[in-house]
Amino acid sequence: PYGLGLVISSSAFNQLLSSMAECGMLNQELEEFNGLPLSPAVLSLLVPEFATLPPDADVFIRVDPTAAPFITDEPSGPEGSMAEMRLANLQIDFIQRVPYNGGILENRLLGLAVEAPLGLTMAYDEAAGTLAPTITPPTPATTSTRVYENKIGANEAATAAVFSSLFPGMVGSL
Repeated sequence: PYGLGLVISSSAFNQLLSSMAECGMLNQELEEFNGLPLSPAVLSLLVPEFATLPPDADVFIRVDPTAAPFITDEPSGPEGSMAEMRLANLQIDFIQRVPYNGGILENRLLGLAVEAPLGLTMAYDEAAGTLAPTITPPTPATTSTRVYENKIGANEAATAAVFSSLFPGMVGSL
């Protein structure tokens, strides 16, 4: 018979996100893409220069937010979401594992940094009995990608354009 309201300031929410990022909770290592194990052949569909690697090269993608996402002071987020959450300098690194002196050396082949405005909506999920966030992806036009490391000789402008257009579709899986 009673309702309950929950309020958290954007500052407190940003501190929570910052703590999560500092503890590495938002970091990921991806070994597959769209259900396919990562390989130079799969990565070459996105960046053709990956085809120059040996077909059996051990590659993976590391996703690392170097800065925590944060709630902005915009009155609403993309597509009418409750708030805008800004993603700044999300690093997406394409790494090859190489045997070296009895151990494994990680060689960053390509490094991208992505920035985008995301939408954030919170709603109560009755089935799960929890507060559930919904992230609204950005549009390709509002997504900015830059190449900050390029050891494979990729066309940087084309690579940035491809990832700016693909990133909105990948936000849900990240």
